[in-house]
Amino acid sequence: MNGAGWNAYLYEAHQALYWLYTIEYANTNCQLPFNATPTANGYKQGGLGNGVTNMSDWNGFNGTNPFIPCGTTNSLGNKTGVVSYTTKNEDGTTRDTLSVPAYRGIENPFGHIWKWTDGVKCRIQSSEAGGLSEVYTCNNPANLQDVNYDNYVKMGDISRTDGYVKKIIGGEHGVIMPVEVGGSSNTYFCDYFYTNIPATSEAQRVVLLGGYAHAGALAGLSCAHTGYAASAATASIGSRLCFLP
Repeated sequence: MNGAGWNAYLYEAHQALYWLYTIEYANTNCQLPFNATPTANGYKQGGLGNGVTNMSDWNGFNGTNPFIPCGTTNSLGNKTGVVSYTTKNEDGTTRDTLSVPAYRGIENPFGHIWKWTDGVKCRIQSSEAGGLSEVYTCNNPANLQDVNYDNYVKMGDISRTDGYVKKIIGGEHGVIMPVEVGGSSNTYFCDYFYTNIPATSEAQRVVLLGGYAHAGALAGLSCAHTGYAASAATASIGSRLCFLP
């Protein structure tokens, strides 16, 4: 891409971002209202707001293509905050006024469009092929590929049903993929998990993170989708440049 160290968005980078937020804000609900004022003891409170998750009729607006210009939150520098952005109809009237979040300089860490991530993949089996859903990670960009699981390490088994995340793998690696669903938009991990079980054999799937512009409360830093193969392409899926020193 731009030379050594540059990659598409990496799972380990997003996972680190998730834990930074969770520790700094002491909650797992990044859609709590944004509050720039710290507590009396100097701690962060609230969350990052709804972000770009409540766009009305996104498909009717532009066919679910991206619509927030990159750099909308540049005025914040590397700080955390939200910047208002207004979408316009063809006649110039206001359609939506959205609050674009940035966390430590990372714009739209959730919502807007799905984040395609490298360095993570899932092996999802049909019931007849074994009935397992497993997640694998690889922290060496030189070994990233979509053929098999060589040089990837199994992190654990993940949920085989959709739902709000109730329990994650966690462990020494802090893996944020779900073991169990059954939570809600304001309990446990507060974000939604999507999957798709093949009818026969097994499938290798990528992991999309963050949710998208009309996901509402389903979106968030731990929102994940394991329903797509590496060959998939659609307007509502993108990625971001990621530099790994």
